[in-house]
Amino acid sequence: MALLGVREAANRLGVHENTLRRWEKAGLIRAVKLPTGIRRFRPEDVERLQRDMYDDFAEEMVSPETEPARRASRH
Repeated sequence: MALLGVREAANRLGVHENTLRRWEKAGLIRAVKLPTGIRRFRPEDVERLQRDMYDDFAEEMVSPETEPARRASRH
């Protein structure tokens, strides 16, 4: 199993490297720390977080069919 460096994991998630470090500190993703202190991420953990991100995003999306009714109800 090849572990991902911070840069590669952040790129896969579409976030800045510092964001990924903050997420790891907050417990959203677990890092494997090498004896040198360098963080590495398991690909399956990155994929899980990516799925979680997009699942939440998809739930917030409004379908095109309901958007006009939603706009009309605001006026």
